[in-house]
Formats: sequence, C-alpha cells, structure tokens
Amino acid sequence: MKLSIRNTFVGFATALTLTAVGFNTTTENAEAASYKKSADVSEFQGDINWKKAAKQLDFVITRVQAGNPGDTNYHYDTKSKENAKGARDNGLPLGQYEYSQFTSVKDAKQEAKSFYQHADKNAKFYVLDNESRSTDNGSERDFVKAWAAQMKKLTDKPLVYYSSESFAKDNNIDTSAFNGNWIANYSEKPSSKTDLWQYSSEGTVDGIDGNVDMDTTLNTKTVNSWFK
Repeated sequence: MKLSIRNTFVGFATALTLTAVGFNTTTENAEAASYKKSADVSEFQGDINWKKAAKQLDFVITRVQAGNPGDTNYHYDTKSKENAKGARDNGLPLGQYEYSQFTSVKDAKQEAKSFYQHADKNAKFYVLDNESRSTDNGSERDFVKAWAAQMKKLTDKPLVYYSSESFAKDNNIDTSAFNGNWIANYSEKPSSKTDLWQYSSEGTVDGIDGNVDMDTTLNTKTVNSWFK
C-alpha cells in the first residue's frame, strides 16, 4: 500500500499485545497454506503484467479508493477496475481494500457504502486500511465499528482489518467484528498475533515494475477461510 505510516514500523517496541484492542486470532504454522504469498497493489504500481504476476502470487489485494466522496482528500484509484480485471482474468484470487479517512460515525458508514459500491463484487474479501486519524474529534474505535457494521449489512463476505500494531493499540481498536487481521511491520515479524503479515514495502514480482508491498500468511486457517 502507499501508506502514510510506512516509516513508523521500524523499531516497534517488543512485547506489544493486542488482546486489549481486539486481536484474538491464533498464529499457526503457515508452511502448508494454500494462500501464502501475496502482494497488495494500487495505481502506484502502474501497468501490471498480470499474466506474469499471477504465476508468482497466491492472491492479491488491490486498492479501490481512499476516503469518501466529499472528503477533501478523497481519491478513487485509477487502476482499481483494471487491476481487479487483470487478476481475475489470470485466475488470481482477489481481495480489495480502501484507505480510511473517517471524520465521524456517519462518515464511516457512508465510506463503507461508497467502498462497496465501487468494489469488484467478485472479490473474495474486503479490507479496511485504517492507519491514520483524519480528525481530532470522536473515537477511531467507534468509526471502525461503524464501518464494519455497515459493511455487514451490504455483504456477507469476510472483512479484514489492516493497520500497524501501534495505531491499533493507541486507538484501542476492537476488531472482533472482522474475520481476520493484517499487520504491517517491515523490521521484524509482528510481536502480536496476526493472520497476514505485510513484511516488506520493497518486494519484487515479475510483471510489476518497481517495489511492491509483499505479504505472507501467518495463520493458515483464518486466511484460507477468506477464500471460501
């Protein structure tokens, strides 16, 4: 992902636990995972040769948008439809994400509606990329809960929460309404329990020019369940 928190992952304190913030999945040996290696992409990767990329990945997560129409920084990913189609046409299982810009509970609900409206309905799961505050008012925890509740009204597909360990902890995020979590940490394996680990922002994949965010499965059972 093209993330504002990219430089915050190095040097996380050890012994962080997410019990208090709602991360309650168990970590398993993922060596036999059907869906182990993945990348997440957006317009920042430019034109992707999906025929080549699909041969190196087990699944991909593509960006749809950032924020909600009407937000100052709202942006619809210019490669959203193209990337989704490219993955699907080459038999690559697909998840999709949006970068949150919540300003209120009402805005979080509307953002969920907008995201789902623009998302590819063939996606196996949907991700909330929640890593920064867009307002000093209200509770990010409440915004996240409102987004998840609205999405559950729109779809029965799995919902995945993405963030850094520090942001989730600092904002006391409750992820109990989600079907899994995805943590980014480029310096070391997350000390908290997580299902999917974004371990690098400088990965390489045939068919994708330049660096790409790379992910690996840590919890086989949970990640596999996103594809049923």
